[in-house]
Amino acid sequence: MWLGVWIVLVAVAAVAAAATVRAHRRRAEELAAADAPTRRELAAGRRAALEPRELRLLAPSQRARYVDGWRSVEATFAGDPEAGVALADHTTRALAVELGYPAGSFHDLAAELALDFPDEIDDFCLARAITVANEQRPMAYRQLKRAFKGYRALFSSLAAPIRFTERERDTRFFDLEPGRRA
Repeated sequence: MWLGVWIVLVAVAAVAAAATVRAHRRRAEELAAADAPTRRELAAGRRAALEPRELRLLAPSQRARYVDGWRSVEATFAGDPEAGVALADHTTRALAVELGYPAGSFHDLAAELALDFPDEIDDFCLARAITVANEQRPMAYRQLKRAFKGYRALFSSLAAPIRFTERERDTRFFDLEPGRRA
């Protein structure tokens, strides 16, 4: 009887270990699919980017255009998650470029965004990896939703108006969906 219990425990442990290895391998494949920069590459980019950068501010009308556009991105995602994630990728990257971030490779864009948005960059890189992987083979809805949340977080930060007082700098001004947390 005890031997049977031990065999079951070993089998469960083996299955759990195999699932963990598969999950790590899948995440590595997702990141490789998008050629997402590693943390080491982002850190090197931070050191290299100590030179002054010229970023532009959005005019209120530009900001309103992007926020309205984002609402249509959310509607697209609700009806067709694959198209919604692709549109979220395009819209977020277009906003970043309009603000003055590099328009070249995703690598360069991510390195520059990491300087200003260190909290959002990992989710943005993962979202991009999922988007690229989705172009090759359909991804599960929960993966697409995870990607969309990554795009939403970065978009929210990029579209936030600049505040100038110390007290206001620590408060979140722009929230796409008030009262709702991802």
